[in-house]
Amino acid sequence: HPLIAAIPKPPHKKREKILVLFPGSRKTEIERNFPLQVAAARQIASLDAQVKIAVSISQPAYEETLRNEALDLSLEFFPCALNYAWMQKAQMAIATSGTVTLELALHETPTLVTFAIRPLDVFIAQKIFRINLPHYCIVNIIVSKDVFPEFFGPNLTKKSLIAQSYLLWNSEALRSKIALDCEELRKSFGIKEASREAASEIISIFGSL
Repeated sequence: HPLIAAIPKPPHKKREKILVLFPGSRKTEIERNFPLQVAAARQIASLDAQVKIAVSISQPAYEETLRNEALDLSLEFFPCALNYAWMQKAQMAIATSGTVTLELALHETPTLVTFAIRPLDVFIAQKIFRINLPHYCIVNIIVSKDVFPEFFGPNLTKKSLIAQSYLLWNSEALRSKIALDCEELRKSFGIKEASREAASEIISIFGSL
């Protein structure tokens, strides 16, 4: 995977008391996921006065919407160009499902994954298209096990996300286990640079024509 070359193995150092939220890059997914992510962040902030909460913004136009959802919280917003810097130091993340979860795994950042979907869409996917996978987060799919706790469709509730967020924030042992699983994920990709290998293969094919 190209991200292996783009994201070096993170140094082993103590993480800061930072909870970072990645609500998504599209307006609809932000509107569906961010309120639940904020609810979890609000619970952690109410029990740990030292926590710093940061939020990734994919587009400046979304910042007002995000701020209005969490007026009672002190949040630091940052552009997605700084995602990796925050991933390196955060103790924990809550992220909407997507490529960002693989980036978080390669930074060995313990993460909860959310993906809010309408009940009708769940019905269509499961009953009509027969899509009923054991995992939906790309990280868990790759290694065929639950590395990042994932909350999809009917499994994503405010209560369940708050409970798991509190557990992960307060359990160093659980966070360490997830970080170790992320190390195994990196090893499963090997050490070759995907882009270089692909380019070499293309050159070898066209060079023989």
